[in-house]
Amino acid sequence: MKNTTKRNTAMLVLTGVVGIAMGMGTLIAPGIGREGSAQHIAELSKLETQPFDASLLSNLTDWTHGKVLDATALEDKVVVIGLVDSGSPQSMLTLSTLARYERQNADDGLVVLAVHPELGWDTITEKVNDGFVKVQVAKDPGNAFATALGSDDAPDLYLIDRAGQLRYADIESRSLKRAVGQLLKESKEEAVANAKLQAEGVELAALEKKNNPGSAGKSIPSEAYANANWPSHNSRELSATNFQGKPLPAQLGNEEWISEKKDIEGKVLILDFWATWCGPCRAASPTLEQVQRDYEGKVEVLAIGGASDDEGNHKKYVYAHNKAYSNLYDKKDTINDALNVRAIPHTVIMSTDGVIRWQGNPLNKSFPDIVRQVVEADPMFDASLMTSTDAGTTSTKDASQYTKADYDSANWPSHNTGNLYAKNHQGKALPVNLGSEKWLTPERDLDGKVIMLDFWATWCGPCKAFSPVADRLQKKYDGKLEVVAISGQSEPEGTVSSYLRNHKVSYSHVFDGQQRVYNSLGVTGIPHVVVLSSDGVIRWQGFPGDHAAFERTLDQIINADPMTAGN
Repeated sequence: MKNTTKRNTAMLVLTGVVGIAMGMGTLIAPGIGREGSAQHIAELSKLETQPFDASLLSNLTDWTHGKVLDATALEDKVVVIGLVDSGSPQSMLTLSTLARYERQNADDGLVVLAVHPELGWDTITEKVNDGFVKVQVAKDPGNAFATALGSDDAPDLYLIDRAGQLRYADIESRSLKRAVGQLLKESKEEAVANAKLQAEGVELAALEKKNNPGSAGKSIPSEAYANANWPSHNSRELSATNFQGKPLPAQLGNEEWISEKKDIEGKVLILDFWATWCGPCRAASPTLEQVQRDYEGKVEVLAIGGASDDEGNHKKYVYAHNKAYSNLYDKKDTINDALNVRAIPHTVIMSTDGVIRWQGNPLNKSFPDIVRQVVEADPMFDASLMTSTDAGTTSTKDASQYTKADYDSANWPSHNTGNLYAKNHQGKALPVNLGSEKWLTPERDLDGKVIMLDFWATWCGPCKAFSPVADRLQKKYDGKLEVVAISGQSEPEGTVSSYLRNHKVSYSHVFDGQQRVYNSLGVTGIPHVVVLSSDGVIRWQGFPGDHAAFERTLDQIINADPMTAGN
């Protein structure tokens, strides 16, 4: 694991330069955190923005998957190099992440390479041959490749841009999505221009905790919003006063949250005005629910009921129809009246600066595309940092920040000593990698979170009885927990998919027809639940029959995990 002193000056912040870069038609991604001490970061910064020495690839041997990469194979590509070690659970999680990134972005020019030392090569080769590692892996004899790149411990991540320049060296895994997204957007010419800006320090408006402890870490110029590619205003009958391009005419705050209250700061908000007696409103619900799932963490759908519905009946209906999005009730109809809504459903989409970018009927066939355009245009998701408002300082931590001792000393729950209906792997890493399962719901980012694997089947009564509990826990710990339900236990994919269409939940579903993970754990009865901490170690497994006791166990794991405790 990483050295605890490795990251004390790791976060780099962009403040006040976004407008400059955008004016040139390019954009430097902020918040690309580097791992390590100030000295380590300074040393690796000498490599950044310089041409990558492709001859280093000739030092690598034993290439897997029938590929050998050279300078020609990398031309006009964005390359992610992961230096990994099969003995590190965090490395194995990184390999799964890299496989997902390559699968999603290969058509856009992303190439992924994992580099492994000689020690443990037989283990990683076995995982490759068994299909558990999907990315290209090469052996690094004598660690010559890792040494040339200044790697100090696995996993370490490096990125090369389309112009063949090493743009980012030893970055935090939390920054990988941002860095990959930036480099894929660049042309070769833009990569050269951006690297020049980066070399001149444009990206490095450094955050010093000691000298600037109160920095919020966010500075998005108003012109970034003004120049964003927002959707065209709805010019059809709005059934309300037209506020597109203007702030919401009344403040949120009078509403009562019927579902669990969510953090709406820094997110695109979709306000849906509806009533239980309104057929078109109910018809729009699946679309709104899909939008919430597709943009979890960036969008909050707030369905707002009001005086046209009896409060008691409205709440009863909401409780009986659990949704992935949030439900609120405003007996005063504060915002409804301020917008002069004359017919429902009526929906308002607000960007993260509080301005209404579109309003109209969510049954509009273009509605999902309009939401996507707002999310993609919003500067918050290109030019903001992930901040910890509780601490008042910027933080983009990942699990590799913490040492094995940090995890070993955490207050984990006692191991389940009851009937496990499986082999006991508590305290050990998952015996196989996640990654080959087919996502039946939109794919989620699992990095840096507690992961709860739920093995289930549509024919299993106790499994279905546990589903509302899992759904509530996903909502309760959204951002810290990812519940992944794994099916494939003696039933075809079509049966599961059909069931899910009529039983929507907030957590994720994957299908594993080969039952790789199931068999590796030796599961003999379902439901069987496995809870992994953010370092990939199983902290509890068993039958979650006592729902209250299981929730207490999960609470303890969330509060013990260094990544999620207190965040």
